[in-house]
Amino acid sequence: MQQSCVILLLFYTIYFVNGYGYSSNGLYCSSFKSKIYQVSITFPDLDPFYAIFDFQDNYKVVEYDNIGHGGSKAELGVDLTLDTHVGYYACHGREFVHASIAGWIYKTAGVPALEDNGALAVHNYKLYFSRDRETCTGSMEYSFYKTGSDPFARKNKPTLHTEGGVVTCKLLKYRSPEHYS
Repeated sequence: MQQSCVILLLFYTIYFVNGYGYSSNGLYCSSFKSKIYQVSITFPDLDPFYAIFDFQDNYKVVEYDNIGHGGSKAELGVDLTLDTHVGYYACHGREFVHASIAGWIYKTAGVPALEDNGALAVHNYKLYFSRDRETCTGSMEYSFYKTGSDPFARKNKPTLHTEGGVVTCKLLKYRSPEHYS
């Protein structure tokens, strides 16, 4: 019995030291607070577009896109105008972060899901960070939901869903609060 307890204690110690015991409320995830990353997103056969991720208190994240004011045909295949996106992030183990971010996509002629009154867009990011949290790789998918609806309601179906965005990111150095003197 004592040997089983020692083995179990050793297993849990290794599990937590390697970061697998940290989740959204763990120490690893809180280390993203006040960090800013430049993110590149590329969909198949299109040019990359860029975003800034601002990781904030309480596991909130804000996404600012360089294609926000339109002119996105080369990056998205259609010219869209979008707003800043805000949402939450959660950590699952030492390397994996899931961010779910929502914002407006404005009314756009020629895009059936946006012709009436625009849409609420949800971006889902699956990010795998390096051990030092300086870089990441991952994927992005987005969905459009009818304006005025709750995109997180289980029965709400998107009017448009797209997968396949390839993501890379890099920490913007020397801008976190500990570097200010």
